[in-house]
Order: sequence, then structure tokens, then C-alpha cells
Amino acid sequence: MDKIDYKPLVAIHCFVYNHEPYLRDCFEGFVMQQTNFPFVAIVHDDASTDGSAAIIREYEEKYPHIFKPIYETENQWRKPDGSLTRIMNAAIDATGAKYVAMCEGDDYWTDPLKLQKQVDFMEANPEYSLCFHRVNTLIHETGEIKNEFVVRDMPGKSTILDLADGNYIHTPSVLYRRYSGVLEQYQKMMPCLPGDYVMWMLLAERGDIYKFNEPMAVYRYGSGVWSNNNNINNFLHVIKTLSKLAAVVESSEVRRILQEQINSMSNDLSSEYEKVVMQLKQVQSSRAYRLGKSILKPINMIKKLLKKGK
Repeated sequence: MDKIDYKPLVAIHCFVYNHEPYLRDCFEGFVMQQTNFPFVAIVHDDASTDGSAAIIREYEEKYPHIFKPIYETENQWRKPDGSLTRIMNAAIDATGAKYVAMCEGDDYWTDPLKLQKQVDFMEANPEYSLCFHRVNTLIHETGEIKNEFVVRDMPGKSTILDLADGNYIHTPSVLYRRYSGVLEQYQKMMPCLPGDYVMWMLLAERGDIYKFNEPMAVYRYGSGVWSNNNNINNFLHVIKTLSKLAAVVESSEVRRILQEQINSMSNDLSSEYEKVVMQLKQVQSSRAYRLGKSILKPINMIKKLLKKGK
């Protein structure tokens, strides 16, 4: 990443991995922003194997004052030490930006005043740690755009107590205030999925949350790694993440709400486990049995997890 010779007010956090079909939509959303302050886009390409890097270089050359890319030659996401997060966090710290906006390479912004509206609100309301807005949802398989439906609706103002009951914030809608120590604390909790929810919770300990009731971005549903993961893995990841959060938050009431989430997820996990067991019992052929044995490893992990929860 080239050295930034001026201090932007906002740094855009943009993670890219094999997002070639979507990147131009994403980057045009950055370029069209109309602001009375400088901003930069830290675009981190995690050794994409498609044409993503070429598109990033195209925009870097055309808009050098906005695009400050990081090009990896080795995939960092697969490394267990959280190096992907550490590299991005260091780059954002180096900008000195007061605020961070989020948008991954397969999502995009639709309102040219999005950043200006969010920054104006945060500047006028220092008691808020982050703000977000409604998004429209693009169904990956059909190309249909629908109103927001993936997360539950919330009023204008909410707090960490609301967020502890479950995530309702879409990543491409967020602008948050940078606080000393938050990124470092987040890094220590890696790896965790969904990681963005952990960040929102750590920020919500510092201030309130505000929602703009207008859609200013599009979220692609069904195109990401998380969307395509199976239910059992999702439950395992979320339970582990919620347990990490419960261990670090200060409020006993927040810990209680997180524990309720964990209990609910554990019950859902038990149901999924029973479904898999029933499927295995129906296996008859030797080929199917061999396939079934490959499923036993995650089931044994589930058994251990459920025993710990008792």
C-alpha cells in the first residue's frame, strides 16, 4: 500500500477475494461518493485467483487519491493466526482516519451521499459509536433485488443490549468511530465467525448505535463463504464466537443475553445433529457408508461441544 500523504476522515475497509464479477459495482459506489472531506479505500486483495487484482489496479491508476490497495501473493484468510485481520487493521491505523466504513467486494453502495450523511450524524452525536442503514438484498441465484429481509428490523437508536440478542447490522451499511484499543481487542479474539458481529459488539460497549431508515447499499445474499456454509458449521462457529464475547464483555446483563443466545444455538445444533444421525442410519450401501464415515468427524465435534454445554 502506498503511503498516504494526507489525513482522510474516513477509511473504507474493503476485503476482496475472487470478486471479479462484482468489483466494478463495488468500486463505483466508492468513486461516486460526494463528500466535503477526504476519504480513502483500503482494498485488500487476498491473493485472488481470478481477475480481481487487475480491476483493482485499474481503479488504483485512475483514482490514486482514493484507492490504496494491498496485494497478497499468499492467501491470508486460511491462516489460523488472524493475519488477514491484522494486516487490514494496521493499514487502517496508518491512515489516521477518524471513521471506518465497511464494504466487501461483492456488495455495493447506491447513495452518493451515504458517507456524508453518516459522518454528519456521527460528528453531531459523539455518544454514538457506530451507525448503519437499511440495505436492499440481491438474491445471488436469481439476480432479484428485494427489500431488507436477512436481519430483523430495529428502531433508530439501539444499544449493546439489543445487539447482544442477535445481529441486525449489514456489513456494507456500517460507519464506525475508531477507538483506541478496539481493533487490538478484536484481533486477539480472532479467528471468529461471524467476525463483523464481534466488532459491532466491541464498539457497542463504547457507545450507542443508530440506524438510518433508508437503503443506501445492496447486499448480495448467497455469494459469500458464510452464506454457503452448512448449518452445522454455522452453529459451531457462532456458538464459539458468542462464548468468546461472553468472556470479554463487561456487563453482566450482556453476558446473560449472550448466554441465552448460546443456549438457543445449542438446541438448534442438537436438532441438526439428530437429523444427520437419522440420515446416517438410513445408509445401506457400502459406498454410502464410506461417505457417511466422512461425516462422523464433525458429529464427534458436536458431541463434545454439547457435553461441554451441560
